Amino acid sequence: MINYLIISIVLLFTYKQVNSNIINFREEVSYSKHDCEPLLKNFSLAISNFTYCSVIHARPVSLCNKCVSDYILILQSYKNLTQTYVNGTACIDNFINLDRLEVVNSVYKNANELWGRARCDECLSFTNGSLSPEPSKVKKDFDSLFETFIECTNGTNGSTVCDKCMDDYIDLNNFYFKIGDITHGINGLCMDIVDLMNQTQAKWSITCCKYRVKNETIYISTIVVMFALPVIFYILVKFLVDIKRPTLLLQNRFAESINTPSTSYRRESF
Repeated sequence: MINYLIISIVLLFTYKQVNSNIINFREEVSYSKHDCEPLLKNFSLAISNFTYCSVIHARPVSLCNKCVSDYILILQSYKNLTQTYVNGTACIDNFINLDRLEVVNSVYKNANELWGRARCDECLSFTNGSLSPEPSKVKKDFDSLFETFIECTNGTNGSTVCDKCMDDYIDLNNFYFKIGDITHGINGLCMDIVDLMNQTQAKWSITCCKYRVKNETIYISTIVVMFALPVIFYILVKFLVDIKRPTLLLQNRFAESINTPSTSYRRESF
């Protein structure tokens, strides 16, 4: 009986101790998540703002210029989650590697992939190794040439815009291909520049077709003349040159020998 009582007391004490540890663990986890929630909300808001901005500025593409501040907030808020510790645990550990959805890491990865595909870093400058909203030198130079071209087209009558703005367009187009060569092809340029230049080239080619055929008049004329010369030559030969026919000489002796039988043949026949 005494042994049974002792065992019951031990089991009861053990249950209370385990239950107390579970409650303390739950309170500790809850307390940890509670302290990390403001950081998570900041990250969620940054992701939401960046997504909205990227969709709004999808056409024409101005993602890099218009959404850089929202993207920087994503980087900062995610960094805060990884570098803030509560009870010896990083806040990010409360939201990753816990399930197959990986929501936090998935949305962060998607934002980085979109930014990377647009090559936005090529349009922006870096301060102490960190991305800043300040445009890069290449972007500033391109914008300067583009503004000059736009001022010319806006201040010129439609019928003369192609002639008066030709030099500005050529300067802009040459600079575009030059920076493309520096960045190992057009795909190395940020999408803001690529999309803006594509639209400019398309509009220019439609409005100013003279730019494409202006210097082809002499070339086309030369081709026409070269093809026409052989035709003219054969026509002149046909109507202006007398055709000399060969004179046929009749061989009378040979013809007589064929038509008149020989004397020896006549004698033998009798």
